[in-house]
Amino acid sequence: MFLEQGDLPYSLYGLLVDGYTVIDSGVSHRPDRVVKEVYGGSLATEMLCNRASNVSPISAVEGVEYLLPSREFMRHFGG
Repeated sequence: MFLEQGDLPYSLYGLLVDGYTVIDSGVSHRPDRVVKEVYGGSLATEMLCNRASNVSPISAVEGVEYLLPSREFMRHFGG
């Protein structure tokens, strides 16, 4: 479903964020590992989290803040 809803405004992401994590050197350029630890492995979930964080795998360097949307948000928009 997220792939169909890719143009959600960033303000909506901001309202429904549970928390954030800071990317460390062990997962630099690998946001899929961050997402897997929190939500399990899913490409759609990773894309949703990347979009919410405004981070791509290329820009996911050490020290970047990575937003973690709430479970409620994931239930509605995560597919």
